[in-house]
Amino acid sequence: MPLYRQKCETAKKNRTSERGGCLHTGGSISMHEHAIRLSQELGRSVHVDEIFQQTHIRQSTGEFVDETSRQTHEQFVAKFSQIRSETASVGVSTSSPLDPAEEERLRNRCWLEAAGGKYKGRVYDIGNVTSQDDCVDSYIQQT
Repeated sequence: MPLYRQKCETAKKNRTSERGGCLHTGGSISMHEHAIRLSQELGRSVHVDEIFQQTHIRQSTGEFVDETSRQTHEQFVAKFSQIRSETASVGVSTSSPLDPAEEERLRNRCWLEAAGGKYKGRVYDIGNVTSQDDCVDSYIQQT
């Protein structure tokens, strides 16, 4: 077997490792650049799940590119709605609405849980993050 064929087979195995392959519709544009472009388009800071939807839902059909993407998004939505309802019920008793910064922190925590946490210094759909304490918040601040 030629050397290039061996390299192709090795790369193929690596792409379908234990975490599975990852499809997206972002092309060669980095997630950071997608975040910047979406932020400029919307005129506000964007959330991790918004970038995820932009890069993992096909525009032609409106469906997720793969089952992993769909499941991750569903887990995030379920976790975030549960936490929002819990904090809203607590917020009603104290008569204070949820602070936007606190909501952002909760949203990022829910995304981190739904995405499965850090794996080899990376978070699903975010890429390489350097902060040890709160990798999603640090990514949002960098963006």
